[in-house]
Amino acid sequence: MRIWYSVKGRLSIVWFYTIMTFMLSSMSKPPEQLPNMFEIPGFDLIMHFIEYGILAYLIMKYYEINEKSITFFVQALRTVLFCGIIGGLNEFWQLRTPGRDFSLMDGIVNILGALVVVFVYRFHQIHKFTENSK
Repeated sequence: MRIWYSVKGRLSIVWFYTIMTFMLSSMSKPPEQLPNMFEIPGFDLIMHFIEYGILAYLIMKYYEINEKSITFFVQALRTVLFCGIIGGLNEFWQLRTPGRDFSLMDGIVNILGALVVVFVYRFHQIHKFTENSK
């Protein structure tokens, strides 16, 4: 998958994923043929956590090959802010979608998913560096 190894390719993947989250949010209700998993308490929050965790991971991978001159803290801050802004815009977008509504808890979980992935990503980087220096 050659697109993954270029700066433009990784940025394209980030934007494609972001657009897909808006497209999925635009669906007024889930298709009927899906299993009844939407009745599980908290399933929506789990999906938000995973969705924005994936977005944060894609952004961090973009920074890995593009923004080596800025510190990890700045990369992490930009990533979490981007995820928070996109998540907030997505929640407001749902106000205009029939059958959907704005949820502050969804926005909080979006940011939490991004934060957890950024910390795990950093932990993995440090662990990988420590292993390679032995």
